[in-house]
Amino acid sequence: MPKKNIIWLALILAVAITASVLFRPAATTDQKDLGRFEDVAGAFSKINDNYYRPVDEDRLLQGAVAGMISRLDEFSAYIPPEKERQFAGTIYGSGHGHGMILEIDNGRARIIRPILGSPACRADVLPGDLIVSVDGMEIGGLNKKQIAGLLEPKSGRTIQLELFRQPDRRIAASVTCGDFNIESVMGFYRDEAGQWVWLIDPQLQIGYLAVREFVNATVEDFGRAMQQMKDIRGLVLDLRGNPGGLLPAGIEIADMFLSRGVILTEVGRGGVLQVHRAHQENTLPDFPLVVLVDAETASAAEIVAGALRYKHRAALVGGRTRGKGCVQSIMTLPGNLGKISLTTKEFLLAGDRPIARRPGGEDWGVEPDKDQEVLLPQDSRAEIARRRLLLWLPPAPSAATRPGTAASSPPATMPTRAEAAVKLRRMDAQLALAVDLFRQTDELAKILARYARQDAAAATRPAEPDPMRPK
Repeated sequence: MPKKNIIWLALILAVAITASVLFRPAATTDQKDLGRFEDVAGAFSKINDNYYRPVDEDRLLQGAVAGMISRLDEFSAYIPPEKERQFAGTIYGSGHGHGMILEIDNGRARIIRPILGSPACRADVLPGDLIVSVDGMEIGGLNKKQIAGLLEPKSGRTIQLELFRQPDRRIAASVTCGDFNIESVMGFYRDEAGQWVWLIDPQLQIGYLAVREFVNATVEDFGRAMQQMKDIRGLVLDLRGNPGGLLPAGIEIADMFLSRGVILTEVGRGGVLQVHRAHQENTLPDFPLVVLVDAETASAAEIVAGALRYKHRAALVGGRTRGKGCVQSIMTLPGNLGKISLTTKEFLLAGDRPIARRPGGEDWGVEPDKDQEVLLPQDSRAEIARRRLLLWLPPAPSAATRPGTAASSPPATMPTRAEAAVKLRRMDAQLALAVDLFRQTDELAKILARYARQDAAAATRPAEPDPMRPK
């Protein structure tokens, strides 16, 4: 059976088991004495009877649920009914609307970034653009609510934007709202024709592949990209800034690089729920591999980085990951209250090594050795992210192809996308170190051997009791 089918079959079984535990009728909370939670009803009664204006009961109920969830951990969340569609799209890799991430403040609306694959991305909207007018109406002096109303992303609506782009250009953009698929697998940059360039070092035949998040299409897109890089002699896998996403997708990506052993162990309140193992079939060639990680690498992305690190398959470069070693289950609440994303499991690497950050703990996530630890200042991270996004966006249409504009040639000093990519590689110290490791004879082999020695030494030390783990 192909790896993909095995992974999804295991997931379906896990969901079935979890659902049977979560929704079995016996001994549920509503059949027990609610104790002090009856006091919540008393608090509601006092608010409802004495507040100086009529209260919105639905809003108070939603606030009560949100308050309870917020007291659990930083990853559990409440999803009110009006945000369910948006949340589902985020999880499964689809979006709806115009696809502009905005910062609206003091009568200004600035584009933080267009979502890759969105209508805004296709309309030549760039990070840093300022919105001057919407459908011919200037927004200067309007408040946040008014501006958001003008930009309401109704399906099928075409929004006419006038943008100001530094240093002194005015740009017209036409954005048609609708459903779109979020791109999650990126090459080093798109060339002038809009095609992905997968080689970061053509001389050494080193490939580059970034995964922004793990969604439904990630595994298929990842496999397609690897087919286009079949002759590479090494790969940089960039997981920086990846918040995670679908757990099965992360497991499948790790499985592509591993032929045997445990990738991940899932643990719940009652103990071990499931063990995910690598499979021999369809494993990629054993070329050298470097994985880039940082403090925003989380969840499924930590699974990939950690599994490859602890199986001594890849060297890590960058900084320690976030420490989100847990799994959220989506549950529908009664009374049209919406849904909750509740932490119900955590995952362990290398048999018993947790990723999740413990209260007061000093060890979490996965991290490179000191020699491969490279931390970037905030201003450098922001500039590198902006340049990377510009190289990932499709090339802007020339003036000759834009309706109502006259043809013009780009300035002679304008760098090509290939030249801009080379500059980015030099500026990005983490990426530069990753590429440099391929140039140093046997350096990657030495790092992996050091991982093996460290893990062997750690295995001989007695494990400390974990207060978060069921006995």
